Amino acid sequence: RKLRNGCIEGSFRVGACNGRDLYGMIARSPDYIKGYWIQLTCDGTWALISWDGSNKTVLTKGEDTGNIILSGADKTNRIGFLLKDNSIKVYVNGKPLTEVVNSDYPEPGSFGAFIASSNTSNFTVRVDEFSYWDTP
Repeated sequence: RKLRNGCIEGSFRVGACNGRDLYGMIARSPDYIKGYWIQLTCDGTWALISWDGSNKTVLTKGEDTGNIILSGADKTNRIGFLLKDNSIKVYVNGKPLTEVVNSDYPEPGSFGAFIASSNTSNFTVRVDEFSYWDTP
């Protein structure tokens, strides 16, 4: 399924983790590599990235000073993208995390989850209730 305008969300339950172990979602991907990536780390930082397969552009990033992200091991975070034309909004646990305007990936694309270990052997994340719906 490819999505241009719409909502994507999923619940991510993190196992044992540490530091910069990261996980999140990709949207509007033409090839399962390129697209928009929202990544959360186990230490509570986050970044919204445009990735072209070779180079990443950090659209915005930060530390969770608003206690929106449940950081650390054995936590569950609900991550969501709201995509409308060039507007990209990211929500975590039902609260707005960031919003940007970007036109790198204007076409419909695939979406999904990702995980990357930096510090923890056998880092695992369980994804539950992955949902999407189109918006006009």
